[in-house]
Amino acid sequence: MSDHLQGTQAMLSKIVGHNKPYIPCQAHRLNTFVEHSCDASIIVAELFNTLESLYVFFSSSTKRGGYLQKKLLEIEGSLKLRNLSKTRWTAQSSFP
Repeated sequence: MSDHLQGTQAMLSKIVGHNKPYIPCQAHRLNTFVEHSCDASIIVAELFNTLESLYVFFSSSTKRGGYLQKKLLEIEGSLKLRNLSKTRWTAQSSFP
């Protein structure tokens, strides 16, 4: 949707007849910045690789996944193990 060759901005430029410069939204710019920053750090990259391996391990078996969910429910304020998406931005408008 934000591609400068085939996205919404390009289609609107064709309709209106003006060639506007491509400016990605701030959320996508921030996502790109964070992604490249994490990739630059070997420690952070290994952390995300380990978390991804844990997710794959527990999600590949319903028995293991159920056991993990049971144990997480016993821990007050525990986090949820989720798949790390490399193609989708996950954002929250408010933080607790």
